[in-house]
Amino acid sequence: SDGKSCPCGARSSELRLVLVGRSRAGKSEVGNCILGLGAFRSDLVTQDCEKKRAEVCGRKVLVDTPDWFTTEKSPDDVRAQITSCVALSSPGPHAFLLCIPVDQPATMEVQALQALASIFGTDAVQKHAIAIFTFSDRLRDSGKAKGKSIEAYISSERPDLLKVVEKCRDRFHIMERDGGAGNVAELLEMVDQTVKEAGGQCYSSPAFQEAENKVRQKQMEIAREQKGFKPEAQKQEDLRLLNSERRRNFSYMQPLEEDVVTEEMEKLRDEAEMSVSAMDIETNRIIIKIENTLCDSMQHFCCLCC
Repeated sequence: SDGKSCPCGARSSELRLVLVGRSRAGKSEVGNCILGLGAFRSDLVTQDCEKKRAEVCGRKVLVDTPDWFTTEKSPDDVRAQITSCVALSSPGPHAFLLCIPVDQPATMEVQALQALASIFGTDAVQKHAIAIFTFSDRLRDSGKAKGKSIEAYISSERPDLLKVVEKCRDRFHIMERDGGAGNVAELLEMVDQTVKEAGGQCYSSPAFQEAENKVRQKQMEIAREQKGFKPEAQKQEDLRLLNSERRRNFSYMQPLEEDVVTEEMEKLRDEAEMSVSAMDIETNRIIIKIENTLCDSMQHFCCLCC
């Protein structure tokens, strides 16, 4: 595996979740259920990665992503989106929530999990992915469930969904649109259990570590520029510290954080993340993985449509 679970340093109090899935899979709706109604626009197809946060039983950070693998976007566009996702969720997400419309075939989702593992590393799927089944109300209304519970329907009628659940190591949740706080609490309990089983850590990889390193550096630069403190000697010292400290150890940020209130630092981080999201992260390896995965996925989908 190219990735691993690693300590989240100074940001360990955050719970970071990344929403992945095809267009119209209910990603934004799931995000709104977790963070609160209206956090994401659910009436529009997500075109770019978007980050939202809220204080819901502690700080929750969600990154909504576009459809990476079932659209006609070029490899360069997808690479840019994945880079943005990495920057916005650094130093790494605690869970990838794969949203799956339970009333539709899941062939695309099997391919998506393979792509996720190919790009980020096998642990991203095996240790940190949770299948989120959406639109259970549509399934019931259509009569396809035959009066069975959603769990029984998946078990007896949907081997494709069972395959996804198997790849996620039996981690799945049925998101009920009208389930209320109880349904969300169940999901967050599953996320908490997922994190515990992963050693209590978020998911990380060289790409996420590089992104966090760049975000921290940019955050420092912006803060010092705003304070009018830009001696060349300090810039060189910052670079020396960034290169010498372990990427997961951000203790050298403390003097700067003491000079700037938390809310200001949060705004600076948002600005830094947006700046870093436009950069290439792990350029050579990620580009090759994305292009190869896209080619394999597109060929598979074309065969299905023929």
